[in-house]
Amino acid sequence: MLPLLLAGDAKNYRDFAIHHSMQGKWAIRRGKWKLLLHAGSGGNVTENFTRGIRFNYQATEELQNGDTAQLYDMDVDPFETTNRFTEFPEIVRELKTLCITQIENGRSTPGSVQQNELDGSWKQLEELAAL
Repeated sequence: MLPLLLAGDAKNYRDFAIHHSMQGKWAIRRGKWKLLLHAGSGGNVTENFTRGIRFNYQATEELQNGDTAQLYDMDVDPFETTNRFTEFPEIVRELKTLCITQIENGRSTPGSVQQNELDGSWKQLEELAAL
């Protein structure tokens, strides 16, 4: 990342970032698109300081349209208010495939495939593939 920041160009840099929530939910960002590969917040907890109430959005948040995943155009919707999941299935498919490939390869950098520490079953990857 440093060569990219210093010189504006770097060989073999990634044009995406993969995120993993505290509840084991995946998300991937590439360019203006951010794909949350789950419904709700993925288990994020926030504080409502005006009322002193603590919310766990995984338990209370539901998507209005019932989508199993969320796609946001971060250029025009940085607060993630409009889910574009059903409008851009090709973007969803592309980002989902990219995320699964990186997980299965055990890395997102150039090089040989790395072994993930698995006991033969990985629930989060199975859920991701089923979306």
